[in-house]
Amino acid sequence: MKSTMPLDVYFLNVGHGDCTVIDFDGVRLSVVDINNSKAFDEETENEIRQTAKSLGAAAFLEGLTKGYLGYKSLSTYEAEYYEKYYRMLSDPVEFLKGEFAGRSIFRFILTHPDMDHMTGLYRLCQEGINILNFWDTNHGKVLTSADFTGVCKYDQRDWGEYLRLRSGAGVTTLRLRRGAQAQFYKDDGIWIAAPSDELEVLAASTDDWNHLSYVLFINYLGNWVVLGGDATEESWKSIHARYGEWMKDAKVRLLKASHHGRDSGYHQPSVEAMSPDNTIISVGKLPETDASNKYRKYSKVYTTRYHGDILARVWYDGDVWLYNGAGDRIN
Repeated sequence: MKSTMPLDVYFLNVGHGDCTVIDFDGVRLSVVDINNSKAFDEETENEIRQTAKSLGAAAFLEGLTKGYLGYKSLSTYEAEYYEKYYRMLSDPVEFLKGEFAGRSIFRFILTHPDMDHMTGLYRLCQEGINILNFWDTNHGKVLTSADFTGVCKYDQRDWGEYLRLRSGAGVTTLRLRRGAQAQFYKDDGIWIAAPSDELEVLAASTDDWNHLSYVLFINYLGNWVVLGGDATEESWKSIHARYGEWMKDAKVRLLKASHHGRDSGYHQPSVEAMSPDNTIISVGKLPETDASNKYRKYSKVYTTRYHGDILARVWYDGDVWLYNGAGDRIN
């Protein structure tokens, strides 16, 4: 009989990236994506630039090219602004070493091959945290040394570590699609809603790898947790076309909004069908394309930007308790 102990889902505050940690029955530690909190994707950098510009922080704009460790070279005002942005951010490696000391990662799920979802992967492996199973996607993305030269916010070693894991060196590498089943997915209640064959084709034809992002539905004693990765509106259209009626009957207690709560990952019919009790948005700074108010029509919304790390404790009866990084209950 499946344990009635609560399912703990950690949403780490890693800025505009993702890192979700779930420990299934205290046996199968699972990590979905990683980000080192110090690198911005292009959209996020533009968003922060606009915010800084509105505050007249010219030196701060220049500091963006220096990375987090360069903030002390800015004026006092800009340095304080930069420090405030980073104050609540978490280091996923330190979190795992502290919260799950000595544990291997049973499955690491890389939702899609964008750098803001794998930054820190090299350090994770260098720190001796073993990965047993690596979930990857089918894609043809290629990066070369030229992509990491000049003013670059990413470390080529992370891409290299990804290629090593992708090749199956020292791990079992899986490339799964919608509907894939196996014993451990079944034991942990994991159902793969995306990617699918057509979404892989769409991603390849548009060079937008968000289209093939994993979307995972996790069944905990009849209560569903949905991890949206960076799935696009088109991804959700595909899921809804196939499973829309089923989604209306599913008891979705917790949704991690796709693509950091941006409009590009929002699909109104899917959100309405799920009508999640709680929605978590993993976000470093609310973008101009923020869709959080759209989610609020169907769900209570919480962000890592405001609350820091969020622990969602899902109980056997469907009740969800949310805690911030300080351990205080927030719902």
